[in-house]
Parts: sequence; C-alpha cells; structure tokens
Amino acid sequence: MQASGIVLAGGQSRRMGRDKRLVEVDGRPMLAAAIDLLGLVSDDVIAACGRSQPSTAPAGPGVRIAFDAVGEGPLAGIEAGLAAARHEVALVVPVDMPYLTAPTVRRLLDALADAPDFDGAVFGLAGRGLPLPVAYRRSVLPALRARLARGEFRLRDWHATLRLTMVEGSLGGEGGEGRQGEDLFVNVNRATDLLGAAGRGEVSTRDGA
Repeated sequence: MQASGIVLAGGQSRRMGRDKRLVEVDGRPMLAAAIDLLGLVSDDVIAACGRSQPSTAPAGPGVRIAFDAVGEGPLAGIEAGLAAARHEVALVVPVDMPYLTAPTVRRLLDALADAPDFDGAVFGLAGRGLPLPVAYRRSVLPALRARLARGEFRLRDWHATLRLTMVEGSLGGEGGEGRQGEDLFVNVNRATDLLGAAGRGEVSTRDGA
C-alpha cells in the first residue's frame, strides 16, 4: 500500500520548555528521526507545522512542509498533512516518539489494507487504543474539516467518530530494537521525560540552537 507520511511538528513545546523537535535522542534530533522513519515507508513525507514556526521548519530532499490553518493541536496538523498528501492513505506520527520503528508503523498500513471498509488503523496496548501513531484514509478529510470548523479539536473525540481497526499484540523487539511494546510508544513531552528516555538510549539536553 502506497502511503504519504506526515510528522506532526507543530506543537508549542510548552511542557518541554524549549523546541522539542530539536532535542536529540540517540544522537539525532527528534524531528530528523521522525522524517527518516517516514522516509523508510513512504515516498511522500510531509512535516505539518504551525504558521508561527517557519524559521525552524524542516528542510531536506523529498520533505514537504504543510502549515496548518487553524493552529489548534494535532487535529489541525493532521488536516494540513492530509490536505497535502499525494496518496489516498497517510501514516501520521508525532515528532516526540523517538523509538518508533519502520516495521512497527508498517503494521498500521498492513492492517488498513486488510480492512477496506475502515477509516483508519491504530495500535492497541492491553485493549487500549493509542491516538498516535495512526494511519488514515484521506476520505476522512471533509469530516475532519467540518469538525475543526465547529471548534472541536480533541483527537480522541475525533477517533470516536471513525471506524478504526486496532492492531493488538506485543511489539517488543521489532526491527532489532530489543524494546518492549510500551517502550516503542514512549513520548518525550517534558524535560523529566528525558530521564526516562536516557534509560533507553543516549539523550542530549542540547536544543540544537
């Protein structure tokens, strides 16, 4: 299944206190790592950014930038990315999950290919659906735009309106990473999260500036 790849890179990093896209984990800024990850599964990589962030927008071969028009959380970035996507399926990853692997995210695309009547695919751990990463069909775009126009910005509430197939099971060790399922989905949102991430790999406290 051909798919566009969208990295959500428009957050304000308020909890981190600095631009978390530039925080290095295992020697790579998280934004660069997310772009590299999507490049392994897609020939159409898009970075969804806020309009206030052009000076730190990513650049690189094959990476396009989509600025969201609403600026209200991840749904605005998803709308911008889906609008720019060249394929009818799009894989969305957040910038702050540095341990996702290509074999892991491909499972979402495989699941969606096997579920033609579904709107998207998400992961589930212990029966609990994770909001991100996620694969969508672009056919959800009109309904998403209507939701944003109504001022409804919660990602989980949006997912509750969709038919999503859930990928269950242990994900530990995929791609030779040797990590357990929940470790693959660790979020680096705050400076204190860097301490937890340091137990899984090298983390630099430099912000890349």
